[in-house]
Parts: sequence; structure tokens; C-alpha cells
Amino acid sequence: MLDVLVRAGCFVAIIILGYVLRKINFFKEQDFTVLSKIVLRITLPAAIVTSFAGTKIEPAMLTPSLIGLGAGVF
Repeated sequence: MLDVLVRAGCFVAIIILGYVLRKINFFKEQDFTVLSKIVLRITLPAAIVTSFAGTKIEPAMLTPSLIGLGAGVF
């Protein structure tokens, strides 16, 4: 339980840090494109790979994913 609270606290701290840095004008409008590219191209794929590391993938788990993918494409 403490592990979950620590992770949640870290996420909240990062959000608060971003808000405070934005309020003190640490970031400019031009920084948005660079930060969004970093998040979408580096951080998000790394988080996905990390979350799947050590997870046993079963065929029953793939069925809802394929249905969702098909619905999204349709």
C-alpha cells in the first residue's frame, strides 16, 4: 500500500512542479513542441515497454485488444 502511495505522490509532485514552472514563466511557447516530442517519442514508449516487462501475455488478453483496435480502425 505504501508503494502505491509513493508512486501516486511522485506523479502529483511532477504535476505540481510543471504547474509551478509554468507559472514562473520557466517554459516559453516555443518549448511546447520540444517537450511534446520528448514525451510522445521517448517517455511514452519507454513507459509502455517498462509496464509490459515481466508480464506474461496470454491469448485471452489479446482478444479485447484486437477488438478495440478493430473498432478504432473502423
